[in-house]
Amino acid sequence: MELFKSGFSGAGKPKELVTSHKVSLLVLINAYSESDQEGLEASQSLLATDSSECKKKWNIQTSREFAKCMLKWIQSSDVDLEIFVPKVQSIHEDLANALFKSWEKLVIEGVSSMADVFVSAGKLLEASETEPVVHRNCIIEHFEHFFWHGTFLHGCSFVTRLNLHNILQSNDKNLLSHDLSLSGIFSHRQAEFFMSEQAALLQNEECKAMPPNELQEHISDLSKNNPELPATRFLSFLNYLRVNEYCAAVHSLYNYFDRISSPSTMSVSSEEFSQSYRYAALNLASLHSRFGHKEEALLTLKEAIRMAQEANDSVCLQHALGWLYRLEGTDGPNSTLLLERAVTKSEELNLPYLTSLGVINFAQHKALHKLPPAKVMEYLSRSNAINCHHNQPQLMSVSLAQQASLWSLYGYSTLCSLHTQLLLGTNNYSSQSVSTFNLDSEAVCVSLCHQAILHLHDGLHAAALHILKFAESKFSESSQYSKLWMLCRLQVHFEMAMNKCEIDEAEKIIISMASLSPSEAMFRKVSLLTRKRETTNAFSLIYEIIENCKTAREDFSAEIHSKTLLSLAQLYCASHEYTSALPHLLECIALCQDHFFHHTEIMAKTQLAQVQLCLKMPQHSVQLLDENVSMVLGQGSLSDRSSALFLLAKCMVASVPSTDVDARKAALGTSVGLLNLAADGFVKLEAEYRMKDIMYLQAQMYHELGYTSERNKCAQQFRQLDQQFPTAIIPPVTVK
Repeated sequence: MELFKSGFSGAGKPKELVTSHKVSLLVLINAYSESDQEGLEASQSLLATDSSECKKKWNIQTSREFAKCMLKWIQSSDVDLEIFVPKVQSIHEDLANALFKSWEKLVIEGVSSMADVFVSAGKLLEASETEPVVHRNCIIEHFEHFFWHGTFLHGCSFVTRLNLHNILQSNDKNLLSHDLSLSGIFSHRQAEFFMSEQAALLQNEECKAMPPNELQEHISDLSKNNPELPATRFLSFLNYLRVNEYCAAVHSLYNYFDRISSPSTMSVSSEEFSQSYRYAALNLASLHSRFGHKEEALLTLKEAIRMAQEANDSVCLQHALGWLYRLEGTDGPNSTLLLERAVTKSEELNLPYLTSLGVINFAQHKALHKLPPAKVMEYLSRSNAINCHHNQPQLMSVSLAQQASLWSLYGYSTLCSLHTQLLLGTNNYSSQSVSTFNLDSEAVCVSLCHQAILHLHDGLHAAALHILKFAESKFSESSQYSKLWMLCRLQVHFEMAMNKCEIDEAEKIIISMASLSPSEAMFRKVSLLTRKRETTNAFSLIYEIIENCKTAREDFSAEIHSKTLLSLAQLYCASHEYTSALPHLLECIALCQDHFFHHTEIMAKTQLAQVQLCLKMPQHSVQLLDENVSMVLGQGSLSDRSSALFLLAKCMVASVPSTDVDARKAALGTSVGLLNLAADGFVKLEAEYRMKDIMYLQAQMYHELGYTSERNKCAQQFRQLDQQFPTAIIPPVTVK
């Protein structure tokens, strides 16, 4: 937001308007100080023997509230009388009475009393014997100095005082029916403060910024009252950008170009002109990139690089280098070289923000190109050290979100949850004050989505939806990050619909999901087609996804590739073609080992154990499950854990021959306990259709153990479930 700190003031010194609102603030300051001094003098006269107990009229709480309100009133635009008066009364009733008396004095004594107000302001600036009434270098001192030196001695004519007096006189006659000032009037300083505040909120805490329509109205008022400020057009560009108004955003940015080169701003130095053009070009490139216009973004970026090279602006060049990497993508021919050069040069130029950001991008790039997780986390630890050393909380949030996403990619849900909770715990939403850590950024939205998915995997559907509702409140549908929680919410609803066998609802969700993420929609549709037993269509869609992954189409990553191979193997198993599933399982395992997708690798090995069991090799299945089931139970979802326990129970019973009566009886008893745990998981997930296989298997085990009543109970539950869900996804496997 350097643009809003540069102070494009146009030709000459900016004019500060003298409004009735500012005069009323001056009167309020005088009334506050006079009442305070009167209270102090009264206390001294009553307690002359002990001056240490002399007290001022206003207590600490009143003084603090007065200072906070004055800071807001001085820096913000003029407010209406019906807002101003109740706020003064809320500070202290005596302060409001003193303000009314001062207004009454102004009305009775006439225009000459206006001079007394300005003289009183000058007296407050004079140093007293004890301590100054108004401390130097505070905002109230600057405000008083403006009236005493800039207005009373030089700039306020008799006509101006007369007009102000007439307005105040009309206000005194009917306090609640007239405006104390023209609402929406901004002085030059107020305009700069307003633009800086709103721009910072749009970048960091968008939910706390003004609504788009209301903000655009204020921007229009700013442009009318302060036409010499080109930055109003840039704020308009940011406002249109957050609601995805491409044409209006481009128009505002071009309007900004015209304004900074207009004759009214010719007093600005050529260096400031050049800097504004460079960064405006970078913003235009980011705008084209955001709307998917890659060629236009590259052309604009090259123009910014050319201007930065001519001006020898290394900082702008480093920003441009980062954007060049983003436009080329992670698979670009020079992506690694660009990132290494960006990090090295930023470190040489002592630019900690760009250095840390470059390290984060470099870690992400390496993670997607088969670098071991330990090395990736080492890079992110270096970024965290830079952020802590230079107090960069925003990049710290980005780094934590990056680590959480990578741990989720690698399949370590516990570490993912740890980093998201650390990030969300650092962002204190309970505080009403604006904190440097209270940043509503993409990192926060990503962390909330991770938490929602983790709760979904644990069967906590209501909690997952509650988290997404909170994310919706923080990031409205017009936000640039709304796509994240929208896609996550569709995933939650899809899983819930599939567990309840609501096929029609799942189909509607797939259609909505396709507009947000085509790859995710295609992958989810595979499971939907499998559930509907449309095997031919499912095979065709799976091979289409695999082909897109091999050609490196956008949004079709190695993660999608590995999961699709696993789904292909499961589809072959559902079709009883177990030998055909083996090559795809082995390919999936090899791909996961290359990219360190540990959880997907474990699930592929679990599916391999299922194939071995179906091929009459239960001993190999048990051995393979013993090696991998601990990872599933520790890091897998509730559905994965329940499925693994169900498979382990089948393998344990199948691996013990019927001739060994004692060993088989022990295996049956253990398997019944495992099946009960699996059943509890499926019940929590509301996936009652999965209970059919468990009831079928438990009935056989109880029959072999001789538990007739338990067998009959399981058989009855199986019959009820079979009437409710007549088609099983995977036919039950006998244990004989």
